Amino acid sequence: MTVRKLHRHSHERFRSLIENAYDGTTIIDDVGRILYQGPEVGHLLGYKPGEVIGRYIADLVCPEDVATATEKIRSCLESLDEVQTMRMRVRRRDGSLINVEAVGKRLGATRAPSPRVVLNWRDVSEQLRFEEELARTRDAALNVSRPKFRLRDWAWRSVRWLVNNNRTRE
Repeated sequence: MTVRKLHRHSHERFRSLIENAYDGTTIIDDVGRILYQGPEVGHLLGYKPGEVIGRYIADLVCPEDVATATEKIRSCLESLDEVQTMRMRVRRRDGSLINVEAVGKRLGATRAPSPRVVLNWRDVSEQLRFEEELARTRDAALNVSRPKFRLRDWAWRSVRWLVNNNRTRE
């Protein structure tokens, strides 16, 4: 195979991986503008990739989460080795919010005039709902068991008092 064929084959394989991924893949520039958006944005956010390319990532992130996301992305831009994990809420096309976990890393030595960050992200809304339900269930179980522990402690204190008082009488 020629170098050109190897390169094309590698490019086709990479494209296939990206296009068939369930997680989102986004590439942004140093000012937060979306340069590339994988096709999975359709089922995750309800947009076609072309609808978000050119927009700023801050336009999609919940306003309360923009500062944290911007700080983490800035850290990625400042170092080739920096990998940042971030959680943020992202607005879907229908206006609803989903919870997203993203991993960001600066793209290596590129010929681009400005540094770029690749974000691999996934919807963790269901996972967070499950964790919240698990915490509520745990709290409810603890609240139910606390009176039993209090009763047990009272019983042990009473038994110890009776044993100690009987010893002093003997």
